[in-house]
Order: sequence, then structure tokens, then C-alpha cells
Amino acid sequence: MKIRMLCPQCFEAVQGNNIPDILTYLDWSFPFVQIDKWPYFELECANEHKYKYTLSNELYDLLFQQATYCIQDGYFRESIGTYHAAMERYFEYCIEIFTYYHNPDTDFKKLWKIISKQSERQLGAFYSLWLATLGENPVFLEEKRVELRNKVIHQGKLVNENEAKDYGKYVFDYIRNSNSKLDSKLGERLAECHNKRRYRICKDDIKKLTDISAKGIGSVNIPSYLSDVTEYPDYLSCFQKTQINGIGFVK
Repeated sequence: MKIRMLCPQCFEAVQGNNIPDILTYLDWSFPFVQIDKWPYFELECANEHKYKYTLSNELYDLLFQQATYCIQDGYFRESIGTYHAAMERYFEYCIEIFTYYHNPDTDFKKLWKIISKQSERQLGAFYSLWLATLGENPVFLEEKRVELRNKVIHQGKLVNENEAKDYGKYVFDYIRNSNSKLDSKLGERLAECHNKRRYRICKDDIKKLTDISAKGIGSVNIPSYLSDVTEYPDYLSCFQKTQINGIGFVK
């Protein structure tokens, strides 16, 4: 998966030359960046301008995007495994948010080390913390979805396009609805907890952000299927627009 980015230095040069048609810029100098790690990436354009960035998008957001690309390209079985990975990373995100909500000074890295390799413990922690924080039961995973995922991952089950899209819609609706509830229930505290999580993730790699080989440093949020509610109001809309003419994710 790649990101199509804008090189700030090239764009400033175009503006300085008073070129009226900015679309000319879109045609020749939007570099493509391969995303093979998270949250860091480095942009280098054709003119050798370098910028280091951190992605504000959560890992579950990227995985969902990638899983949907799998379906668009006809890899239906692979999409289910990646959608499931997106769900698991979403549970991790929520567990950390809930942990900071109750105790901002928690050493989450130490806590996560204990449960990071056991998905059953993660799911149990998510269910329990959701109930303790929001005062209501979470939406429990449907057993048939779990069974399908297990058959795909562990038994090599093949699936068709309809099955893959049905699973994708389930994940899309689950995360979208859960995030909407978090927004309404936690309010400003959600942003506080989210920022604390971002700091934890990035603080140990501060040297990567201050490498003098990069001309600039920044953070960027890329519109995605999950985050862009206006462009993608429902799951089916993820398949109605695939052409990116500016900044955005590409296959």
C-alpha cells in the first residue's frame, strides 16, 4: 500500500513561479511513498527533497484500507485475515484509551506485554474495559464471524467476493459505530487519551524524527475509508471511488 503525497518544497516553487494551473503540479510531482511500517515514513520527491512524517492514522485504519484493496483486486481470502487484524488492532487501541481514561499514569507498554500474544485475553480486556468505562455491554463478536475467520486462517478455507464483502461490512460497521459511541461518551477525554497514546508510541523513536538528513518533519493524517465519513458514508461506498487525484492512499 502506498500514499500519494505532496512535496511542500516543490509546491512552494510552483506557487512562486505563478503557474496558474495547479493541476499541472498534480500531474508531475506527487511522490508515491510505500507504507511498510507504522507510524513513520519518509518522503523523497524526484527533486531529492526529503521529509519525515508520522502517520496520525491508527494501524487498524491502515489495515482496514489494505483489506478493502484486497477485495478490489480479487484477493478475497486474504481480505478476511487483514480485516480481522484490523479488528484486533482496534481492540488494542480501545484498551489503551480506556486504560488512560481510568489512570493516565499507567505503564501501558508493560501491561500490553502480558496480553499482546493472546487474542482471547485482548478481547476479554476490551469487553471488560468497555463495560467499566461506558457503563454498558459492548457489542459482542458474532460467533459465525469468528468461525469464518478461523477457517480461513487455520484451515485454508476459500471464500467468494460476497463472503469477503459481508465480513468487511461487519468490521466497518463495528468500528464506525464503536468510535461514534466513544466520541459521544468520552468527549474531550478521548482526545487527551489518544494524544497520550501517540506520545507513548513515538517517544522512543524521537531520533528518527530529528534525523538531519530530512529537510522537514511533520505529522499527517490521510483520509481513509474508515475516517472519512463524508466521502465514505457506508461500506459499499469504499468500492465506488478508487481514483486518487491528490493526497491519499493508493494500492
